[in-house]
Amino acid sequence: MAKKCVICGNKVGMMEGTPMFGGQICLTCNAKIGNLDSMERATLADAVKYFDGFQSTMEPEAAKGMSHDLAAAKDRLELLPVGDDGRFLETPVEDREKIAVTYGNRMLIMTAGAFVFSSGREEQTIPFSQIISLRIVEPKNTLTNGSVSLVLGGSSDSFVHLTSWLTVGSNNNVSFPLMYAQIEEAREMSRRFNAYHQSQVSPSTPAPAGESIADEIRKYKELLDMGALTEEEFVAAKKKLLGL
Repeated sequence: MAKKCVICGNKVGMMEGTPMFGGQICLTCNAKIGNLDSMERATLADAVKYFDGFQSTMEPEAAKGMSHDLAAAKDRLELLPVGDDGRFLETPVEDREKIAVTYGNRMLIMTAGAFVFSSGREEQTIPFSQIISLRIVEPKNTLTNGSVSLVLGGSSDSFVHLTSWLTVGSNNNVSFPLMYAQIEEAREMSRRFNAYHQSQVSPSTPAPAGESIADEIRKYKELLDMGALTEEEFVAAKKKLLGL
């Protein structure tokens, strides 16, 4: 007896089925699921529309397994660029409530006051207050990746896995890949975070108890030396501490 795809219900050949969602799926559904991780907005939109049409008829276990992936795909669809030509959604980057850079099915989303690392199945939120600095390394062309790097506050013995695929590095550094088509999003992330950071460091803000201005400057110098701050950011922070 021929098996049926647990998603679309079509027959699955003896050598064609792929085990998934408690059953077997056909070649067509398998190809569409691959598109849920695609960076192409058009193919992702097509895949979302395809699976939406089957949600009411899917077998219960298949529908449950599919719901997480489909929800994440819909979220990415709202944040992805239009395509590889670099054109973005109609709303300008600077006017978006949320902005994100994506890599496969993973996202780094900036909300009001926090960064969220998400893969659909896992999510980790880090408030701006726990981030010392943000640094953007822009890719030079479409064939290379840059990065969005965050330096987290905390002691050197607090390195942890934020998610199963994201680890805090030896300098409390977390790095997320940046693709060429998403440079504008990354720049806006940097602009917003720097605006927040500057608002927290002002000449009228006294140094923490037990710490002198020299201690604070020394901390910023260490961040400069490890590459977490640019020379311009270090100079700006130093001037604010000295009231210049």
